[in-house]
Amino acid sequence: MRLINCRTRPLQLESFGDEDRPAFVILSHTWEAGEVTYQDFANVDLRTTLNGWSKLEGACRMSRESGFDYLWMDTCCIDKQNTAELAESINSMFQWYNDADLCLVYISDYDAVSTDSKALSESRWFERGWTLQELIAPKIVSFHDREWRLFGTRSSMLAELSAITNIGAEVLSPAEDVDLRDMLDDIPVARRMSWAAKRKTTKKEDIAYCLLGIFGVNMPMLYGEGAAAFRRLQEEIIKDSNDLTLFAWKSQDGNPVGYRGILASSPSEFILASNLEAVNEAKFNPEYSMSNKGLRIQTLLYPTDTDQVIMPLYCRYKEDPSKEIGVVLKHQGASLYVRARPNALGQIKTNTPILAGRSNIFVAKRVKVNVEKTLKAVHRNAFHIKFDLRPAKSIQLINTSPSELWDSENNMFITSGLRNFTAYHRFMISGAQHGQFVFACGTSEQSGPWVHVEDERGQMFRAAGENNLQRVAEIGKRMGLRNDKHDILVLAPGGTFWKMKVGTVQVTCLKQSVRGEPGIVIMLKVERNNPLFTRF
Repeated sequence: MRLINCRTRPLQLESFGDEDRPAFVILSHTWEAGEVTYQDFANVDLRTTLNGWSKLEGACRMSRESGFDYLWMDTCCIDKQNTAELAESINSMFQWYNDADLCLVYISDYDAVSTDSKALSESRWFERGWTLQELIAPKIVSFHDREWRLFGTRSSMLAELSAITNIGAEVLSPAEDVDLRDMLDDIPVARRMSWAAKRKTTKKEDIAYCLLGIFGVNMPMLYGEGAAAFRRLQEEIIKDSNDLTLFAWKSQDGNPVGYRGILASSPSEFILASNLEAVNEAKFNPEYSMSNKGLRIQTLLYPTDTDQVIMPLYCRYKEDPSKEIGVVLKHQGASLYVRARPNALGQIKTNTPILAGRSNIFVAKRVKVNVEKTLKAVHRNAFHIKFDLRPAKSIQLINTSPSELWDSENNMFITSGLRNFTAYHRFMISGAQHGQFVFACGTSEQSGPWVHVEDERGQMFRAAGENNLQRVAEIGKRMGLRNDKHDILVLAPGGTFWKMKVGTVQVTCLKQSVRGEPGIVIMLKVERNNPLFTRF
């Protein structure tokens, strides 16, 4: 770490390791034209002619008056032409501000004496991304105006600073026995993101890099990647935390429709999350991780009044604690979901029913430009199945194929508009005697949609047992789309010439439009019967 020796004449830069580093002051400011860079500092004649020299001299003077010999200033203590050094410095910045014995905040566009001066809250210092961590990380902070007049400290200005930044007083003035890192980690991710919602950086990538210390993560600096830097930041947070409030953002484009991936595009989308609180500690949240297919999570899903579902985030707004919030998702097929209605969050009331047990799903990291058109096609010619199981506990779904095309939340097989499609469910009817049957459905380019039911004695049942979808289709497409009633028969135990009826399956089919897309609606009524013997 390089430090400016404020006592030498002329001023000199000195390098220190972590073990031999002296007490030092650190400067927080906003960059202006003509700052003194690391390369400029070596030229004694040149540096004094630059606009930033007076600021540097003023910071050194304040350091000496405060009883310190050394000062760190980002403009000249980092060789920004050395990419490795720049990356190391950015990843260490939060810790350096925390290690400093005093942080001087220099606000060049504020005059604490003049009555004509603009309000402190309008200063650029409160708008910049980098100054967020420079406010939070240091132990002691003093504020100076354009003439280096001291006009307050973080402790004496606590209420005003909290009102300007929307950061709680407990964060700006933690108790002495509180570890800063632990305290920050206990604050919901979305609320920490909201602190940067109105802040800006000159380079697009820096809006992510300036938040590394706030979230306690590290990542390589890749200038030129643009908005991808903020996505990488979120992925690093996911590796280190299972705080689901990371997904409690809202798009700010005002569009009530459309689809997005699970990740936010910038901190500005967390602007309404400042009053968000977790329902319980993050350790009780489900585990999740980012894969090449998207966010992998085992989660509950709640119904909406459409074909969309809500994934809970286990958080709520302080002003409405009776309702938890979640993200609205739409099934894209293959267990993959996308975020729907990204400008809003779904509400889960206390009595909201759960669709099923925990589901293993993926939520896309990002979506293609034409995803809306693709998602509309997902439900075209879908098979919507309405189950009537009597008694429900005696009829169990054993397996489904293709499982990735079964939307269990909406009880439909997604065909994505395919002209040739085959799928089946295999059921068990339990009671005094057990029996199985297969319900298959599909569509053929030559013969159109079809449905069929067979018990254990049929060829289709055996084909389904082998997961031979081609054979299932060959048998099924001869059946067409018709209403029918099937007796579910099994061989009598120990007998050759007797069979038992253990249930009946009533199939009712109807072609109709569902949510504006053509589809097949199937009523599947399954009843368990008392065993009835019949001779072959």
